Amino acid sequence: MKRKVLSLTILALALSLSVPRAWANHGGGYGGRGGHDLGAKFFWKAHMLMENKEALGLSADQADAIHQLKIDVKKEWLRQSAEIEIAEIDIMSALKTEKPDVDAVNQLIDKKYELKKALSKTIVSSLVKLKSTLDQKQWDAFKKLKEDGKKGTCSRCQGMKHGS
Repeated sequence: MKRKVLSLTILALALSLSVPRAWANHGGGYGGRGGHDLGAKFFWKAHMLMENKEALGLSADQADAIHQLKIDVKKEWLRQSAEIEIAEIDIMSALKTEKPDVDAVNQLIDKKYELKKALSKTIVSSLVKLKSTLDQKQWDAFKKLKEDGKKGTCSRCQGMKHGS
């Protein structure tokens, strides 16, 4: 009887951990793995800057810097997201033992959320670097594109305009 109750408890916990993650990443992209919507915001801005580089007057050096930042952030996002997923697996594994150690599981949960916090801070730092790549005139022009609803058309999105 105790084994059945423990199995049902673990199953309920597994479902509760997986449903919010699936919902958070419903639209795909970089939002559901610890970076919340920050990752999506970074990649959207970087993408739209590159799509509108001529209109914004980006130099070749600026475009290269944005491109490299995008690559660096994607690699770091993947590394940190993998660590978060490993922490989730460790939590589930610890809960499947005959007598789960609550303190050990709590430490694993703390580790998972420290990793998520670090990922969010990495992305915020990258957003600041992205903005600092532009001069004030270019940044104002980019903001105006967003405000006017003229966010540019994206060749990969079949001519659809992007929202903010």
